[in-house]
Amino acid sequence: MNLNIIGVCNNLSYGIVTKNIIKSLSELGHKVHFSPLYPAEYNETEKEWIEPAISQEFFRDGPQILIWHQHSLDRFKEGTGKRLAYTFFELDTLTSTERSSMNSCDEIFVSCKWAKQICLNNSIVKPVHVVPLGVDTDIFTNRNNRPDDIFNITCIGKIELRKGMDKIPETIKAAFPNQSDYKLRMSWNNPFFTKKEVKEWEDFYKRQLGDNVEFIPPLSQNEMVDLISSSHVILSMSRAEAWNLSLTEALACGTDVIALNYSAHTEYLTNDNSYLVEPTGFEPAIDGTNWFVGQGSWATYNNEDFSRRLRHLYDIFKTGYWSPS
Repeated sequence: MNLNIIGVCNNLSYGIVTKNIIKSLSELGHKVHFSPLYPAEYNETEKEWIEPAISQEFFRDGPQILIWHQHSLDRFKEGTGKRLAYTFFELDTLTSTERSSMNSCDEIFVSCKWAKQICLNNSIVKPVHVVPLGVDTDIFTNRNNRPDDIFNITCIGKIELRKGMDKIPETIKAAFPNQSDYKLRMSWNNPFFTKKEVKEWEDFYKRQLGDNVEFIPPLSQNEMVDLISSSHVILSMSRAEAWNLSLTEALACGTDVIALNYSAHTEYLTNDNSYLVEPTGFEPAIDGTNWFVGQGSWATYNNEDFSRRLRHLYDIFKTGYWSPS
């Protein structure tokens, strides 16, 4: 089949999704044209399938799959094929701009049943299909390089309130009031932040956790697998998620996960494969930026529920009989 993919190619969420989809389609024997929305970033291994897709001529009568934000699905090229959008969102309400953008497409792909229900609740009239994301298991396998003398807790994601980054230090302190044999590893970034803003967040963590926290810049997928496989637990205190790639990658690496039992990642996280915290309610999604201004809601929770699960895993670690999932 001849397919056109439109999206970004980098080591952020949308970029990783786009690269994985291009790779999978190419391996299945489909002919893929890729139109990057911004200059493509890829390594020597990814070059093998990214560059041929960029060089491939656009299929004017082939379907176009735009992998992009729900409020800006107007990036299609001129052609006669179907216009399909694969989009991700975190809140339970779609704005009028988002609804108009999504309804301008022929069909919509979302990652989970939770997102599909939100589309149906918010007057999306075009067909909506659930297409869960996968993990590149050529990369993400259990390398089992967890240390036995330090308990590694890793958080991965964007520096923002939605991700619960404001809640993590106090949760860690409550879990380990008198312990020092743990390390909180923050693999985070925010492409919209200045260096000063990033430093303010780092200082906020340092003041509370001192040398027990370290900060890790954005990583390639090959680097990420080492980080995840050397972790005893991946901690996500996100108030709402559109999927959360790092949690699927953690499962593939056999690393335990603690996360909220709400939003898109409940498509694959269960009480059998992870440690889930129940939400206590919902509140307007407001974070003091232009991204979340109360246009929908996200979940609330008790920090103590996360602390208890962390301490439970730590106590297992201290017995010397650590056996990851």
